[in-house]
Amino acid sequence: MELRRYWATLWRYRWLVLALPFIVGLGSSALWLIQPNGYSTTLKMQLALAPPQITAGDEFFRYDSYYNYLATEYAVDDLAEVLNGNVFADAVAATLRGPGYGLAIEDEEVRDAFTARRVHRVLIIDVTGSSNDRAVAIARAVGDTMGRDPVKYFTKGDLVPRQGAATLVIEAPLEARGDRVRRALDVVLQTAVALFAGVALAFLLDYLNDRLRDADGARDALDLPVLGQIPQGATANGGGRGRGRG
Repeated sequence: MELRRYWATLWRYRWLVLALPFIVGLGSSALWLIQPNGYSTTLKMQLALAPPQITAGDEFFRYDSYYNYLATEYAVDDLAEVLNGNVFADAVAATLRGPGYGLAIEDEEVRDAFTARRVHRVLIIDVTGSSNDRAVAIARAVGDTMGRDPVKYFTKGDLVPRQGAATLVIEAPLEARGDRVRRALDVVLQTAVALFAGVALAFLLDYLNDRLRDADGARDALDLPVLGQIPQGATANGGGRGRGRG
């Protein structure tokens, strides 16, 4: 009985249940077809600060390079934010326009092309581009720019410039992944969410509507037994014509 009532509610508001996912699916599919395919790749790097230079008379215990290790960890924290800045992005753009790459690329495109984050002591640079070759080139240019002078873009007092630093690329990108399949899955997911929203709205509208449509609804609303029901489609005029012919 309950299933029949649920189905009757969905059928009554079928225009809403079907229209909402249709509109969302149509719009998402149009965007999926119109928007160009994007590519993404990842570059992973490590930074190591050079130990302080030992000069004559510096004969003291150095805690097995503990403080150098600690300074490196703090430097990586700062460097993740530095890589997300405009100064470093402009330097990467200059590298891409240089003889090693020869790409015609604007600074604004490079600024929007990558983001840096830190996981423990590893710098992870997520790169996006309009093509596979472009995304890989930007990722490699980030590594080359960092490798030339890792401490150029930030300082911690006089510690880092005096010590120096080196970077190690631990995962260089060979190719980028296209996002066309992922965006297609987004279309399916958005359509499914719209269908669920349409069903929920249908039940909400039915709950807010206080009209009595059938015997079950009248019995539940009034808590009284239903003694009779006028068949759907029966009219008083039709009954009168029948008596006249008799």
